[in-house]
Amino acid sequence: MEELVAQLEATPVINYEQLSSMAWIPDLYDTTVATVQEKISAMQAIRYQPQLTLNDLHALGDLGHGLKSGTCMIGCARLELLCSKIELFGRHGEAQNSDALFYLYDNFMAPIVQETMQELYHALQMAQQQQPQ
Repeated sequence: MEELVAQLEATPVINYEQLSSMAWIPDLYDTTVATVQEKISAMQAIRYQPQLTLNDLHALGDLGHGLKSGTCMIGCARLELLCSKIELFGRHGEAQNSDALFYLYDNFMAPIVQETMQELYHALQMAQQQQPQ
């Protein structure tokens, strides 16, 4: 798990090159916030159930996949990595690992989402200022 934590910390919050190709999209920030809130609310509803089944773990993994898909296109690199690991640890089969999934979700999801949304907001503000009028 230490290796994964180090990998998360070494991954940039935003891939600015990737974001720059998408920064022109109207309402990109608001759309991203809505997507993130939707997925996080659904993940929280599952995570904080008194008892979880293997299917619940799979559903968390699927939500991680959805959040990854909704944010990776615009360069949210650290959130993408976290979500890919949650997706992996939630899947049925050998990789399913509830301890790792809960550790990542409980310790990293909120801070990574927060730093991603803050950095994304500032990056999009700068991109808009640099656009010719």
